[in-house]
Amino acid sequence: MKNQFINAGNNKAWGAEFEAEKLWYTGSRLRASYTWANAYDPSDNQRLINSPGSLFKLNFSTPIFDRWLRAGVEAQYTSSRNGRDATKTGGYPLFNLTLTSGENLFKGPLNDLEISGSVYNLLDRDYASVASDEFVQHFIPQNGRNFRLVFSYRF
Repeated sequence: MKNQFINAGNNKAWGAEFEAEKLWYTGSRLRASYTWANAYDPSDNQRLINSPGSLFKLNFSTPIFDRWLRAGVEAQYTSSRNGRDATKTGGYPLFNLTLTSGENLFKGPLNDLEISGSVYNLLDRDYASVASDEFVQHFIPQNGRNFRLVFSYRF
């Protein structure tokens, strides 16, 4: 038997998004965004499962060491979400840090090479995502602190 998901019923949603960005002549950049949403089932006025009411993101990056590197820090916040069977996951903040090769690091044929290293969930925060009906558990724990190294070559 093949599993199939069928949208049924009527839901309502309304909200707003705001974002701002500031770029300085030094190459520093500040970005912020906020999303507010009210997604609910009109039959019982309950917030929809796995639908956060607020999302916030703040990002700052700047060239460092005479533009050899670029450093960036990001803060994210996700508000609480309803799970199945009247359960609820708490809201959580996350912080990420990234170092990227700058415009002065590579010359010649390596000029189009970019290397970046990131630490995600920098403070090793415990948090969980709402599980769908296919899972026994109501929430799925997410990764703690993790690292990523990326090599990119543009051609």
